[in-house]
Amino acid sequence: MRRRYDTLNVSFLSLIEQIVKRCERSHTPLSFCGEDAGRPVEAICLAAIGLRALSMRPASIGPVKSLLRRVDLGELRQVIHEARDRGEQSVRPSVMAYLRDRPSACA
Repeated sequence: MRRRYDTLNVSFLSLIEQIVKRCERSHTPLSFCGEDAGRPVEAICLAAIGLRALSMRPASIGPVKSLLRRVDLGELRQVIHEARDRGEQSVRPSVMAYLRDRPSACA
């Protein structure tokens, strides 16, 4: 199943971003929980589009927190939006290139 479904699919992230904005406007708490929230790359993308509460297994907290501290979420949000504007199906390749180009993010 994982091969056919990518959390970093542009359509899925756009939907989540719309939900985040609506929840912000109505002051409704929102969190994302599950396996994808505990994957560092997925977690930083979710944070970049505005999610501030991620629920994950305790073992995932360290790696996610470490990567979150090393990336600029504003820059990453721009990478995500540019990938969407180019018509890419997934932001994963662009995000991975962004992380590779920043030694501090991969340290």
